[in-house]
Amino acid sequence: MEKLINFALRLVFGGVAILCINGLLLRMGAELTVGLNGITLGVSGFLGIPGVFALYALELYRHIGAV
Repeated sequence: MEKLINFALRLVFGGVAILCINGLLLRMGAELTVGLNGITLGVSGFLGIPGVFALYALELYRHIGAV
């Protein structure tokens, strides 16, 4: 039960972190945003804040590769 609560808390805080970081990046004019969906929430729930940073690193890699 404790692991389920821990997962749920990481999922919620990860989702909030993604929304805040997306907002901050958009205000700065960056076109680098991570979508908020089941996969990204699952990654943030499983890995926590390092997972959120990994999602942004993957998005940056994808964005740089598209140029």
